[in-house]
Amino acid sequence: LSDWSSDVCSSDLGTLLSGDGKNGTWSFTIVVTDMGGVANPDVVYYYFIAQDTYSPMNIGSNPATGLVATDVNNVTTPPSSPNNYLVMNILTGTIQVGVGKTYATLTAAVAAYNNASYCIDGNIVFELTDPAYSASETFPIVFNLNAYAGPNNTLTIRPASGLSPVISGSSTTSIIKFNGAKYIILDGSNTGGNDRNLTITNTLLGNSIAAIWVGSTGTGAGCKFITIKNCTLASGSGYPYTSFGIYAGSNTTIGNYGDDNDNLVIQNNSISNAYYGISVVASASGVDDNLQIVQNSIGSTIVANYVTNYGINLAYVSGATISKNTIFNIIRSEEHTSELQ
Repeated sequence: LSDWSSDVCSSDLGTLLSGDGKNGTWSFTIVVTDMGGVANPDVVYYYFIAQDTYSPMNIGSNPATGLVATDVNNVTTPPSSPNNYLVMNILTGTIQVGVGKTYATLTAAVAAYNNASYCIDGNIVFELTDPAYSASETFPIVFNLNAYAGPNNTLTIRPASGLSPVISGSSTTSIIKFNGAKYIILDGSNTGGNDRNLTITNTLLGNSIAAIWVGSTGTGAGCKFITIKNCTLASGSGYPYTSFGIYAGSNTTIGNYGDDNDNLVIQNNSISNAYYGISVVASASGVDDNLQIVQNSIGSTIVANYVTNYGINLAYVSGATISKNTIFNIIRSEEHTSELQ
């Protein structure tokens, strides 16, 4: 086995697990300390070589092309294209995000999650330890698809115990964006309950903006198993601006249809100061399956923070559960308003 990039080579004997030297099962362990240790982005190259006990001796290797050897201990030329693997970084467990922590900003933590050189080993929690995430962040904070994401490799973003962070900024699109991502939970509770301790606000006065954007990268390639719960959400203003608390659709333009954002859960959020409270829109070619919008409060008692046109707006959803939402004060100066469309 060898780290070809630095010409640090080593060899290790196999261990006979069963059988004998003529017909047996062997185990080979790559010992990284023999190469002086490894770290991302090292590539480890390796091959297996064996000889029999017959005379004249037979020598073989995997892979075999290019091998020149008199016996297993005297290799003149190793295989020309050996097996190899990339040494990757690992994200796992609870990772604190804040000044002086593992990642100083949520932007940096999400960049690591999006980095192809990182793999996921079990469920991850990004724990927010600062009171505010604003000036040092780059908006939108975009969660892309991680190839290792799955039901046992989820990512949760939540406040640390006892804290009520605010993520806010002026963005021409959104503050948080899920871009074809899967298995991510945005949970605003700092107790694991149903309290709303995380506030996300897009302060820009403009059209086609949102606090949270769930974007499909195409038919059959939408976000999957995204949960947004226990948050307080707002955009910069409602009417006359076309703004959204939560928008799920296209990943290119807020307001356009986007397909197959499936198994989206929007639960127990407080949404205000928007034209649309929640908008989930797909097309006939890729309906959004198993949508849940439950127990949300959409509206405000403060005139300046009204949701001005639509509480909930849906198009081409299948198997949806819309339940126990409170939608109120959907008011503006013109007549065209709707609690549910």
